[in-house]
Amino acid sequence: MDSINLISDNYQYFLNLAYTITQCHDLKNDLVNNAYLKLQEILSRKPDLQLNLRYVYMTMKSIHIDQKRKKRETATSTEFFVTQVQEEDQTLEERIDLSECLDNMPFVHREVLLKSVEGGMMDLHRETQVPYFRIRTIRKEAFEMLKEEVSNNF
Repeated sequence: MDSINLISDNYQYFLNLAYTITQCHDLKNDLVNNAYLKLQEILSRKPDLQLNLRYVYMTMKSIHIDQKRKKRETATSTEFFVTQVQEEDQTLEERIDLSECLDNMPFVHREVLLKSVEGGMMDLHRETQVPYFRIRTIRKEAFEMLKEEVSNNF
């Protein structure tokens, strides 16, 4: 049987097969047409290939599975992007709120807290010549103030 004529002679049969694969009357025509294009492409590369009904069915099934995968990947990546944006918005709001809490803190406490987080308390001690014990005490007080401020605001 001629490979091209196989599809045209059994078009209704392939529509029924496509419906069993997709379970949708709208998609069955698209699936048969996509399979026809795919088979044309294959036959242009391998003209001596003899198609049979099973080969056409497997081609339609693989096209349908590929379409479902692409649709699922697109949905998943879109959901990931939306989730990522929501998390970044939430993080930004938390940073703004934390910045407001730091602004309400006394200058010395805020500076000791920020500088000790950046470079460590020993670096701050060497830089300012303030006793390490005093820096540690101020830092601890700053953390307590920050915790209290955050718990009051949230």
